[in-house]
Amino acid sequence: MSLRTIVPLRRLSGKRKAFNRRWMASAARPATGPVSFALDDDQRGIQELAQSFTRDKIVPAAAEYDRSMAYPLPILKEAHSLGLLNTHIPEAYGGPELGLLECALVSESLAYGCTGIQTAMEANGLAEAPLIVAASHETKMKYLGRMTEEPLMAAYCVTEPGAGTRCEQTRVMPIGFSSWP
Repeated sequence: MSLRTIVPLRRLSGKRKAFNRRWMASAARPATGPVSFALDDDQRGIQELAQSFTRDKIVPAAAEYDRSMAYPLPILKEAHSLGLLNTHIPEAYGGPELGLLECALVSESLAYGCTGIQTAMEANGLAEAPLIVAASHETKMKYLGRMTEEPLMAAYCVTEPGAGTRCEQTRVMPIGFSSWP
């Protein structure tokens, strides 16, 4: 199946039921038996979109990106146009607000094609997670909104003497703040 025949995630997400509990892996479904591990139609559609994108765009380009060590911006831009970037951003800020299972389906499919490209695509989540968890509505609108409007890449950097890159061991007190343009 080609990418043209698959509904982009942005259009699919508007038809999905909103998640009332973000800590759950996916929205509740009526039980059809004792336990069902089957994917629902939306989840299968999300998985199919990510698999098709991987097969058609990532796999053919992966070896060249590995050789050249170039950043895969053209692939990320195309993934953004299909809604495969920033999948965890809430709908209120322009994202599809996928649950953990749906995000895992996307991530697994992308990693099948190239773990380096998958990491580049999923790395935005590190910088966006603190905003999703603790930012004000206005801050979320400003920063999460712009991540869904165009294919931007977010950065997340942590370092401190005695802690290195271990986020949980940082002991920094901000002194000043400069706004981001």
